[in-house]
Amino acid sequence: MKYNYFYVLILLLLFISCAKKIDSTSDESYQTSIENLKKSLSDEEKIKFEESLQKIALENVESLADLSNAEKFIEDVRTKLDGMSYEDVIKEGERIQKIIDEKNREQAKLEIEELYEKMDSSTKDVLFEVRLFY
Repeated sequence: MKYNYFYVLILLLLFISCAKKIDSTSDESYQTSIENLKKSLSDEEKIKFEESLQKIALENVESLADLSNAEKFIEDVRTKLDGMSYEDVIKEGERIQKIIDEKNREQAKLEIEELYEKMDSSTKDVLFEVRLFY
């Protein structure tokens, strides 16, 4: 019985190690590995994969100035993606999306607070004018 678990473990490790991964060692290997990975995906998975790739690529871009050195930008993205499988890319894209969603929520809260402050001050101004009138 112990041997059965051992064989199952070995097969599982072989399966995991054979998963298609992104290879960023060269331009050609990078393109080929991305294309090969996409070939094994359904249309829906391809869309999720490409969206996640975009999120990963643009994660640290704050302005167009960050893209001024295209070679460095591309190299940084490839370094991030090197060795990632489909699942890794999707998980990273989801992690980044959670950060984006949290930032958007915080920004919305700030804008709502500012609107309430403006509303309070305008209400006070109207009440002041009404008191002066009477």
